[in-house]
Amino acid sequence: MMTFRYHIVTVVSVFLALAVGIAIGGGPLKGEVDNSLVTQVETDRRTIATLESQLSAAKTTADFNAAAAGAVAPLVLGDRLAGHAVAVVALPGADPATVAALGDTVVSAGGTLAGSYRVAAALLDEEQRQLVDDLSAQLATEVPDLAADTDGYALTGALLARAIATSEDAPQDADQVTSAVLAGLSTAGLVMAEEAPEQRADLVLLAAGPAPESQLPGGAAAALSPLVGALAEGAAGVVLAGPTRAARPGGVLALLRDDLRTAGRVSTVDSAQLVLGQIVTVLTLERALAGEVGHHGAVDAADGAAPGS
Repeated sequence: MMTFRYHIVTVVSVFLALAVGIAIGGGPLKGEVDNSLVTQVETDRRTIATLESQLSAAKTTADFNAAAAGAVAPLVLGDRLAGHAVAVVALPGADPATVAALGDTVVSAGGTLAGSYRVAAALLDEEQRQLVDDLSAQLATEVPDLAADTDGYALTGALLARAIATSEDAPQDADQVTSAVLAGLSTAGLVMAEEAPEQRADLVLLAAGPAPESQLPGGAAAALSPLVGALAEGAAGVVLAGPTRAARPGGVLALLRDDLRTAGRVSTVDSAQLVLGQIVTVLTLERALAGEVGHHGAVDAADGAAPGS
């Protein structure tokens, strides 16, 4: 146990150290200390000025790239998606601005937006797994053509695919199954539609967020692959697009790219926060119509920056 005497000695020692420091600073070392501080301040100022200049140059370059890409986009995209419809599905954490930009790029390529949907984090949360399983089993009774051995998240993905997509090479009209499945998922707070869709899309564009695996709901990694894989079975083509960070280790794109089975059925594009990334996403959707699967972007993209690169 520390005694009162111990505290007194400690306090005295502190004051003694301060006194010695003041004496030295005000004595023979004062000039050296002052000069050292002045030199350090000047060095820091030059470093800050250099970094500010570099940041300004990088912003100027980024603004030019975005403007130039936007200007040439109509020439590159043309009517590549004419006659086709795309369902845009935002995964948890997807940036609304990026999702909107992806939808605009689809339209500029002649495609139709057949519906916009948002997946809630609860759908991928292992603590909600029983709810998801029970609801999916109940909704499956509304869809008699589902494979009998489909269960778990694969069943949920198959139901979502049947509601919003078609494996035909052209969009189909929405039907009673569409309404029933979307109503059930929405009521449970799992998947929400911006408005009741009139069409089932032949293409599905999944928009990922930047969150690394540690920030996703528990069990999300195990849920995503069967869910997305089942969507791919029910649509003519599926592309997962996300920001650059999503392709880093632990990100949604990285998780699915590392799953060989899903990576063989679903195309991915990183850098979707950039105009060029959005253009590449549309080019990848077009290739998906031909049954091609590719992984494009700036980070560990196995098939290059863009289709044909």
